[in-house]
Amino acid sequence: MKKNTRYLQMLRRYFKDPLSAAAFIIFLVIVVLCMAAPLLTSYDPTVFDFNQAKLPPGSPGHLLGTDNIGRDLFARILYGGRATLKTALQATILSAVVGTIFGIYAGYFNNTLSNLILRATEIIDSIPYILLVIMFEYMFGFGQGSFKYGLGVAAIPAMTQTVRAEVLRIKNKEYMEAARALGLSNLTIIRRHVLNNIAGTIVMQTCTNYAEAALACTVLGYLSIGFMAPKFDWGTLVSAGFNFLRTESYISLIPTFVIVITSVCLNLIGKGIRDVYGNGERA
Repeated sequence: MKKNTRYLQMLRRYFKDPLSAAAFIIFLVIVVLCMAAPLLTSYDPTVFDFNQAKLPPGSPGHLLGTDNIGRDLFARILYGGRATLKTALQATILSAVVGTIFGIYAGYFNNTLSNLILRATEIIDSIPYILLVIMFEYMFGFGQGSFKYGLGVAAIPAMTQTVRAEVLRIKNKEYMEAARALGLSNLTIIRRHVLNNIAGTIVMQTCTNYAEAALACTVLGYLSIGFMAPKFDWGTLVSAGFNFLRTESYISLIPTFVIVITSVCLNLIGKGIRDVYGNGERA
């Protein structure tokens, strides 16, 4: 009961910050709109109609206009957002789970395995994420979304290093020494004290990784490395309008604006959670 009350208090503190609250609400709206795409538009985002090509935003029946071959841009942004947000989430979950485990182990223990973990993450960190993406695409098939594994692996070092730094910071605190003196197992200490005190940092880094993964998906889609037609994401939409920037700039600018807003919101959400959760250590 006391734990639930504490979380409710943190939730109230979070929403007292107008910027964090606005970021959460805007991101939630974007997610809901993308998930509810079939209910919000009757247009098939892959079907083109040259008679309706290059209609500007606000045209009858096309809220955000159409692209160069007549596909409804509103429908394509919603369905493209589903692909981008889902892929970025899968990559982020992979990096969050593996990076947190690696970071806690490398920070709490000082043995051969912890040193191997650090060396391995340093090697991964030195490899450009595009090379990792291409490697996983080659292994599992091009254009099928396999690049999410490359993005996830590429983000593991940042999570590992961040978590390890936090574990090292609290490792020799008095409450940690007291827990050891009481004879608690390492697993119990990690579960009760370590995770409880670094949760805010983990959430913040996860939100940062999610924002970076979404941007990376966009870059890969722009470079035609991500999904292959008929699959597409936000990056594909930006790329599709590149040749029309001078005449129909909205084809690229509208999805670009959505991408920027989403990334900014995720970073603000992570910072807000870190500020709320990080107010004081918990023994």
